[in-house]
Amino acid sequence: MGRVFNRVIRTMTGLEFKDTQCGFKLVDREKTAPIFRKMVVDRFAFDVELLCLAQLAGLRILEEPVVWRNSPASRVSPLKDSWNMLRDVMRIRGRIRTGFYRERERKLQEKSGGN
Repeated sequence: MGRVFNRVIRTMTGLEFKDTQCGFKLVDREKTAPIFRKMVVDRFAFDVELLCLAQLAGLRILEEPVVWRNSPASRVSPLKDSWNMLRDVMRIRGRIRTGFYRERERKLQEKSGGN
């Protein structure tokens, strides 16, 4: 399921990462704070939104493998959660194409006084 979803993500977003969902995200607070303020996804696909926006911002992104062990207590519904992630990725792609994030950034800057 993860491999198929990754292929879908790569096709829809242009991200070339082997895995966008698993692992850790280590970010430079100063460079990524504006990105986090623009984000709207709060489910499984938040990683995809973060990576797409970081790539659009021209930030250097490195992928380093980690050893990951799934928690037996973790619950993912293959059908429901896969559909929700796919829907979120389609929305991210649509937001990028329509300029949603640029407009959101502009409004956030106006709200904060242009800083």
